[in-house]
Amino acid sequence: MNIFLKRIAGFGLFFCSLVLVLTIGFVKSSSIDGDSITPYTTVILGDSHTECAISDSILKESINLSKSADTYFHSFVKLKYLTSLPENRIRRVILGLSPHSFSSALQQWYEDPGYVAPKVSNYLSLFEADDIWFALKSSPAAFLDGMLQFDKYQGLRILERRERSLRDLGGFLALNKTFDPTKNDMIAGSVVDDADREERQLFYLNQIQALCKKYELELVMVSTPLHQAYPGNRSGEFFAELDSISLSIKDYTNLKLDSNAFADTEHLNARGASLFTHLLAEELNR
Repeated sequence: MNIFLKRIAGFGLFFCSLVLVLTIGFVKSSSIDGDSITPYTTVILGDSHTECAISDSILKESINLSKSADTYFHSFVKLKYLTSLPENRIRRVILGLSPHSFSSALQQWYEDPGYVAPKVSNYLSLFEADDIWFALKSSPAAFLDGMLQFDKYQGLRILERRERSLRDLGGFLALNKTFDPTKNDMIAGSVVDDADREERQLFYLNQIQALCKKYELELVMVSTPLHQAYPGNRSGEFFAELDSISLSIKDYTNLKLDSNAFADTEHLNARGASLFTHLLAEELNR
């Protein structure tokens, strides 16, 4: 009986390994159109805060590759890929910084299958060996789940067209809803800052900073506006986490905007994004 169970376990391990190798090989065979990075000198990275707040159609020569629930690990992987492209002209990196950026609640973004699986499927072609090992080590079951669900997210798209677009990695999201302060309009799954810290975030922020230094890129941390009804701390303590790091931080968390500029307490809508991006562009050009 023990021998039988060992054989079953061994076959399961072999099967999972085979799926892993074949899927990685298949994804790696699909390329992203590197020439499409040529027009841009600024790349915007981060989670849903920058995804909804910074319009790359307003900020000149910029491309917004932010994506909801992206960690600094995912931003690092994207930036590492972009800087490897010979066609790239990137000189500035705008990276989102929020009250929840180092919250222990972000553990779910690193480990929960609901968050990890689509990230693995979408970004796997950018992963190098150490990135694969990190993702696999962080959450083996979630990583393998992402591999097995590969066809659900990217397989058919790659089969239809081998070359993918940079826009597959993220983009500006114009929200058309307007926040109603009279209602409890916190979005489902919102991450609120807490006393504990997610150390992987700080580690990959350091990696991003090192990458920017290597390629002589300007790194600008941007904290986007929050509605006054936002339930978490706004700046102060979470900026204190960065005392030991020399960073350029632009804090707009307390920027006074009307409620009709927000989609909810933490995301700007299309109108708010237009107002904020014009302001940010002026600040960056000074």
